[in-house]
Amino acid sequence: MRSKQKDPVVLTFDHGPIGYLSIAAHGHADALSIWLSVGDQPVIVDAGTYLYHSSRDLRDLFRDTAVHNTLRLDGIGSSRPSGPFNWGSKANTRLISSEDTPVARIVAEHDGYLAQCGVKHQRTVEFDGSSRFTIIDELLEGPTDRRATVSFLLDPACRSTVDPDRCGVSITCKDLQIIRIVSAGPLRPRVVRGDEATELGWFSPSFGIRLPTDQILFEGHLDGPSTITIGLLKSVTMPRRRETSA
Repeated sequence: MRSKQKDPVVLTFDHGPIGYLSIAAHGHADALSIWLSVGDQPVIVDAGTYLYHSSRDLRDLFRDTAVHNTLRLDGIGSSRPSGPFNWGSKANTRLISSEDTPVARIVAEHDGYLAQCGVKHQRTVEFDGSSRFTIIDELLEGPTDRRATVSFLLDPACRSTVDPDRCGVSITCKDLQIIRIVSAGPLRPRVVRGDEATELGWFSPSFGIRLPTDQILFEGHLDGPSTITIGLLKSVTMPRRRETSA
């Protein structure tokens, strides 16, 4: 989904399969994740890979649902690893519908929580074509009062501040407030950054490199749909990155 400005706002919604072919090689437990950029500035990003063999715990963490921009339920991942490349269980994703007008709207679901929690996760992403994305997360086919976390990992160039009413988070980049993320449902935000105890709030721009960054966690008991709105400040124009030469 992208806006029509010269420097567009672009949101990518991943409803594809986990990893490569039947063994899901190189896959991550990121079913129904989103990413967002404003012009050429990444804002909501993928955590990266970091390591393969030198630390099993960190390898598993960077593949876990906890560090991706999607919903985690009851503290478990939507897919669970078995070894550095294989999986003990994999979420199966399905695109339900996609439409462009009058509002761009994509609906998809996965069954990664069906065996352990008895529910499917359905995510709807809508875009008004200009400045507002709406993300609706619902639990289907089972008991819906579950402990849930919806995560958004930020690019290290961005910083976040939780609003005093704890309903939303403001995101600043290059000294400009560019985005506000607001929860209209039961989930409330907090921010972690480079947390050594939980290993949350880390970003790997390339293999073997790990940088602290803000990770926004909307948390609570999900007993109905969670609606989170990502609003772009219309007056914001991101400064372009300078070109470099060898």
